[in-house]
Amino acid sequence: MVLQLTTARRRTGSVNGSRRSGMPAIVLAGVAFFLIGCETVPTHYRWGIYEDHVYAGYANPGNMSPRDSADLLEADIAETLSNNQKVPPGVYAHLGYLRYLAGNVDAAKAHFDKEKQTFPESGVFIDTLLANLQGSNQ
Repeated sequence: MVLQLTTARRRTGSVNGSRRSGMPAIVLAGVAFFLIGCETVPTHYRWGIYEDHVYAGYANPGNMSPRDSADLLEADIAETLSNNQKVPPGVYAHLGYLRYLAGNVDAAKAHFDKEKQTFPESGVFIDTLLANLQGSNQ
């Protein structure tokens, strides 16, 4: 019996006589999943220059003043809103932080409040920022 199975394997490549293997199907399924995974999904928000701008600010600190950086970010927010798109979470808070660094505490508070109004889930964080802001002004 063992001799017969061994002989059958040599002739056909398998015990049951079938030469087909599941390998092409596995490769085809893998390629399909890869292509599906590479599909780009439209984002819910318009990120604009925000990500690149934040990266540049941390990668090359001091290249742009907080005021100029805030002005640039504010212009990008205006463009987003003029195109009827949504400002991403954190952008108003970051703008508030830049306004604070530039010395404009009232504008910083306004942007922090706008972040909280737009994204209520950030409320605890923004309330903490505002409390710290109040404490630093006294």
